Amino acid sequence: MVAPCAGAMVVVAGLPGAAGAIFPHAVGTVLPPGSAAEIVVAASATAPPPPPGYSTATWTRRLSSAREHGVVVQRHESEAALFCVAAPVRAWSRLVVAAVAVTVLDSRRLDATADAVKHTARLVGGNLARMPAARQQL
Repeated sequence: MVAPCAGAMVVVAGLPGAAGAIFPHAVGTVLPPGSAAEIVVAASATAPPPPPGYSTATWTRRLSSAREHGVVVQRHESEAALFCVAAPVRAWSRLVVAAVAVTVLDSRRLDATADAVKHTARLVGGNLARMPAARQQL
């Protein structure tokens, strides 16, 4: 799980997996600008500025796609094929407060992974909505 913190996307919870050997994502890791998690969170905002390295047109297209599909699939440039799939987590207020993100090595599993990530994000949001303290904060 990834959440915005001081203008960056930070890993707040996670499970180890095969992709971790290529892209370590331990709790506290700050994700690079323009990550899939940042895109799904930014897609809920009104005209957020693009992060470094993105043109306004490219950033706008990515946000539009995230809004349309409810998920972002992003290929990372590295020695190995590495894909990140992210979906927004919504608070009871419907505000996007975090993202569920999964990093995978096998592109053949992207469709199934996208469905599972969206489902998981909805479940996390549902659990968050049942927490009385979270309702008061968000």
